Amino acid sequence: MISPSPSPEPPSPGATPVPPPASFPAGIYRGTGGHLGAETLTFKADGTYLQVSRDDPAIYATGTYTVLGNEVSILEHANTFALEGVCPAVGTYIWVYNAPLLRLTSIFDPCGGGGRVGDFAITWRRSR
Repeated sequence: MISPSPSPEPPSPGATPVPPPASFPAGIYRGTGGHLGAETLTFKADGTYLQVSRDDPAIYATGTYTVLGNEVSILEHANTFALEGVCPAVGTYIWVYNAPLLRLTSIFDPCGGGGRVGDFAITWRRSR
């Protein structure tokens, strides 16, 4: 298991992405528990993310993330998943990585209730 380490504050709208600490396992993950079934979630080393439905690549969300210890904060910039569009609020999750699995558990996400929480707060299997 990787031990999380401290990093910058949660993202703010329009903020430049800040690379996460080396302990956060950036990479490509596959999940099967989200609202839209099979999804791919990519945490890039530059502090950005991309979430795509594997059944329909036109359904996606993008944004930025920051890591502070064992917490990851997510901010959307584009979203075709949700009928209501982009959620302008930051969602915070606990992350635990036991290779190759990344588990995200919601601490606080005002975009929950079937939205982002249902798509993020699952166990993801690293594929790359």
